[in-house]
Amino acid sequence: MPDPIPKKLPPQKQPFTMRGYVSALCFAGLVLFLIGLGFDSVLRAFGIGIAPWFEAFWSAFVGVVVSFFVARLFWRMGLVTFPQYMLGAFTIMAPIAILSFIPVAQLFGNTIALPWLSETASDHHAIALTIYIRLARAVILVPVFLGAFTWFYHVHLGMEPEK
Repeated sequence: MPDPIPKKLPPQKQPFTMRGYVSALCFAGLVLFLIGLGFDSVLRAFGIGIAPWFEAFWSAFVGVVVSFFVARLFWRMGLVTFPQYMLGAFTIMAPIAILSFIPVAQLFGNTIALPWLSETASDHHAIALTIYIRLARAVILVPVFLGAFTWFYHVHLGMEPEK
């Protein structure tokens, strides 16, 4: 008599499902948000003023929205391993991290408050330091996002990208 509960198929046999894909992206976005909150709290402990909840939310939101469209494009190009994900993601996320001060500036001002930056420093120095901090966040948070997505999608769900 056949088993009424289907067993989990091996990874090479799992079909692509949009539900699993979206679940993995949401899981990675949640992990990114929580790690981003912690990272921003550490920055605030050192006196670097950053809007903690908004920066973390912005990182998670952009990561999920951009990845929803870009990951499937990467798969069609043949990028399926974690190092290939990293290479592809940094080509996308580095410009987004640099330009992220534009929407954030609408709510919280154009620059990040730094304790060692005096009132007399030029705006160019403040904006450059802001961009460096955003790039540092991207360098740390992009691997976190990709690692969470890769683990959830490929290991936990045992899925394979569509070919």
